[in-house]
Amino acid sequence: MTLVGVGALLGAGISLYLHSSDAARAWLNAELREPRYRLETVEFLGLAKLNPQSLVEQAGLSTAVPLIDLDSDALATKFASHPRVASCIAARIPPDRLVIEIDERVPVAQLAGKAQGVDLEGVTFPLLSGEGADLTTVRGKVEWALPLLRAAHEHGVGLALVQARAANDLRFRPLGHQLQVRVGSDPDTSLRGWLQIRESGLLHSYAAREVDLRFRGNAVLRDFGTTKQGGEDGSS
Repeated sequence: MTLVGVGALLGAGISLYLHSSDAARAWLNAELREPRYRLETVEFLGLAKLNPQSLVEQAGLSTAVPLIDLDSDALATKFASHPRVASCIAARIPPDRLVIEIDERVPVAQLAGKAQGVDLEGVTFPLLSGEGADLTTVRGKVEWALPLLRAAHEHGVGLALVQARAANDLRFRPLGHQLQVRVGSDPDTSLRGWLQIRESGLLHSYAAREVDLRFRGNAVLRDFGTTKQGGEDGSS
């Protein structure tokens, strides 16, 4: 049964409780506060990097609390207030379990000079210690860099650096290459062009230091080495 289904079942039980006679409610109220119905286990689903104990402490959870006194919606809101949590669902599982399902934000890049990660929604949040080593570094505004980050994620292209000088002036350094790639108005199309050039052998033949993909259907290679030469502007 899903967390939503479990929550609905428990909600039905509470509704029955609310519509019972005063005597029955008093008995049930006392029964549900017996030690066996107190919170004993907090189980997290979906965690990748976050520490469960730190989340429990943030929410102020105590194992001495009767399960019926826990407000699952309020708890979900508390957990979701963590900058790294995108969304959260909480469900009480009688007699003594609380299950928390978390959609954790995954960083795809980090801000240059800061221990701040960026996910594919453009949300920034503190990175954990040592987490930024393999992430793309972003210089400039995240909102400008985001279309390129999303396209790179879609195509599986590793980027060492993204420079977002303006919404229409994006450049990146691919992983494993010491060159700069200038991106056109459509980052997705530009990355497709980059993949074609990378596989063509032209980079090795011409030792280009810059690939300009701003011109649809016409990639421009600049700053040649000593192997071969193209036109005056380095076009190929």
